[in-house]
Amino acid sequence: MPDNSLSFHNFFFSPQFQVPEEKLQERVAFIFNNLSVMNMGQKKEDLLKVLKSEDEDYTGWLAQYLVMKRASIEPNFHSLYANFLDCLCNEPLHKEVFRTFHLL
Repeated sequence: MPDNSLSFHNFFFSPQFQVPEEKLQERVAFIFNNLSVMNMGQKKEDLLKVLKSEDEDYTGWLAQYLVMKRASIEPNFHSLYANFLDCLCNEPLHKEVFRTFHLL
């Protein structure tokens, strides 16, 4: 039987980063579901508050969420997500989003 440990599926769906519990994932999804140009500042504060309330670093998970669950299926919102990423002023997140994007 072939070893599939390096398959595309395993690479993207067996993450090498900390994955938050479902409640936190839902809170992040809620923030992105309600994101607009008009409330970007408030959503930045909301996201930072949610992520800082945890002791873990979810940068890898957030980058994959943004690329795989948002940008890849919502092309009309690319500029909104890019502006939000800039608004967050988080260099490690920028790098991880770029890395994740280029792995596609």
